[in-house]
Amino acid sequence: AAVAAAAEAVARRAAALVGLPVGHVEPLQLVRYSPGQRYLPHVDWGNVEDASLWMVGQRVATVLVYLNDLPDGCLGGATRFTQLGGRGPGGDIGQEGLRVRPRRGAAVAWPNVGLGGAPLFETEHEAEPLELPIAHCCGGEAPRKVAMNIWIRDRPVPWATVQ
Repeated sequence: AAVAAAAEAVARRAAALVGLPVGHVEPLQLVRYSPGQRYLPHVDWGNVEDASLWMVGQRVATVLVYLNDLPDGCLGGATRFTQLGGRGPGGDIGQEGLRVRPRRGAAVAWPNVGLGGAPLFETEHEAEPLELPIAHCCGGEAPRKVAMNIWIRDRPVPWATVQ
């Protein structure tokens, strides 16, 4: 019961952040990355081939909540927005992009579509792999990155866990 109440509070807060009813929030998704694991660059909005787009609408916003800190000495593990950040002299986006390092209890939120509903390609992001050496990190234990994905749609989600 306590876990369900906490999940409901998180969903309500995310919905309020973007100004939509909590029934537009997909069920919360936990993710865990071990050393070397990553999620390659992607966007969270649906394209015309995505069947869920036609059933429950577009993912208009994402909130990513970090559930743990990465220990000092561990590299990588950031959420990297590949299309954001500094631009070089020719106007090209630098290889660095914009990185958000996980901090327990912190969240990053972004729109997936513009005001007119068009997908925002600049929201492409990835979960960078955790890089070690384990001997210099975490007392010899392999670190983990744990986060919660919260996706908010432009229509009610029939299978939403909170209405």
